[in-house]
Amino acid sequence: MKNPEFGTIVRIGVTLLLVAGRAVSAEDTLRPFWQVAQARKPVPGAPQYSAVTVRNLRPHPCLSAKEPDPYDTLRMIQEFHVTRLEWTYQLDPPFVAQLKTLGLTVGGALEDDSGSASKLGRVTGKDGQLVTHRWFPRDRLVGCANAPEFRRAWLEEAKRNVDAGVDLIQQDDPQMAARCDPPYCYCQYCQQAFAAYRQKHGPLADYEQFQRDSILAFHQEMHRQLDAYAGRHIPFSHNSAIRFHGKPDWTNPAFDFINGELDARNLAPTTFCQAVTAANDIPLVFCFRDTAVLDNRRFLALTYATGTWMMLPWDVFMPGNAPRYFGSAADYADLSGFVRANAGYLDGYEAAATTAVGLPQGAAALAIEAGSGQAYAWVRARPGEPDAPVVIHLLEWAQTGQPFVLRVRTAGLGNRPLVAKLRVPVAYNEPTHAKAQATRDFSSLAQESVLPLTIAGGDATAHIPALHPWGIMVLEPR
Repeated sequence: MKNPEFGTIVRIGVTLLLVAGRAVSAEDTLRPFWQVAQARKPVPGAPQYSAVTVRNLRPHPCLSAKEPDPYDTLRMIQEFHVTRLEWTYQLDPPFVAQLKTLGLTVGGALEDDSGSASKLGRVTGKDGQLVTHRWFPRDRLVGCANAPEFRRAWLEEAKRNVDAGVDLIQQDDPQMAARCDPPYCYCQYCQQAFAAYRQKHGPLADYEQFQRDSILAFHQEMHRQLDAYAGRHIPFSHNSAIRFHGKPDWTNPAFDFINGELDARNLAPTTFCQAVTAANDIPLVFCFRDTAVLDNRRFLALTYATGTWMMLPWDVFMPGNAPRYFGSAADYADLSGFVRANAGYLDGYEAAATTAVGLPQGAAALAIEAGSGQAYAWVRARPGEPDAPVVIHLLEWAQTGQPFVLRVRTAGLGNRPLVAKLRVPVAYNEPTHAKAQATRDFSSLAQESVLPLTIAGGDATAHIPALHPWGIMVLEPR
């Protein structure tokens, strides 16, 4: 290897392999991939692996905007082949009904300042003054988890989402008072609740832990009440602080899955794979807060290769309150269409091996040689299904891709005759995409070619052409 991040030859570490949140032993490199792969437990509201998802601050065009709104949510859904619209505020029944006629899963959204026009039940500092998040205007007020006024305001807004017909809800800033500046609430309700907390936990009980426990209990109780109102379970995702710590935060037990945000500093495949492992099979959906087209394309491919998801780069909140980013179909629909075209090679497939770097050397299930030194591979298989194809997601991380060599241990493939095919996105063409969307036949959005496969010395070797940036190698038993 030339360096620990991008080597000319990258091989899998054995004892710390980043696969489905668990360590993989040396014996696993001798087992077929469909035996190594493990089925993920179903999670309410989480996407299918072939889902194409996007968030939307509010429906566009926004009729209440001061200036004409140039964006159109319904048009975007068609152009990008979207299956899920999530994390969207101000949904009403007619708009949700339109989305449902398109076959979409619809997600509403709540923030921690529900009813913020009111000052009742709001986070209060030690000095008795109202405090809020550092990124909020000072008059935008965060609710207190122990305040009955805020509980009523939150539940009222949540019920409006349910009445609009949403399938699930996103909770932004679930840490509430813990992320205010300064953190934690000291209002009368918190003082009374802390006195009871000390009786239960002792006079040395920690106030910060009390606040965290109160916030977690708030979410759990509010979700219980909303489920009772709806007569069904309303799945909740949340904006976890995983991007800061590389692991889910303490609010996670109250939620079904994560809809989080990542910035460019979180983009490296090794860093990202470590966060996926730390999540321990919690479904992860991300917004990527950057306008660089190449980085957005690479990250989108990285998420699907690792069994996670990226919300398409449209109506994305930018760091520092910069203008929201609305990416174009010309830049990204070839990849979202590629997802739809490969649903049969995504749904039901679980992680089995990877060339993620930064791991110790050892017996390897696959390796990449030559090329840019910045190519990666992730093996995915259908657990317990030897007759199903094995798929290998191939990702070029360099700005300019180069051909490379992929070697796969035949033991992982079951030591049997195989046909290798490479599937890559088709260059964007608006009429082709419009036809695919109208007919719901997305097969034209993937180009497939047969790859010669050389078997020798326990390896299956294939020469991979330059990728831009994503390809899926399908290995089918003959």
